[in-house]
Amino acid sequence: MQGAIRSLQIRDFTPSHEGFLTIMDRMMRPALNLGQAFERKAKAAFP
Repeated sequence: MQGAIRSLQIRDFTPSHEGFLTIMDRMMRPALNLGQAFERKAKAAFP
């Protein structure tokens, strides 16, 4: 019985967890893109 309850909790938790990861991804991606662009400019300026 306890195993069934645990799997139910995990299933309830999954959507919000995926949503959180999506939010993190959406926030981090622009910062990563900015970092890569800056890195390219730095390499071009200082070979």
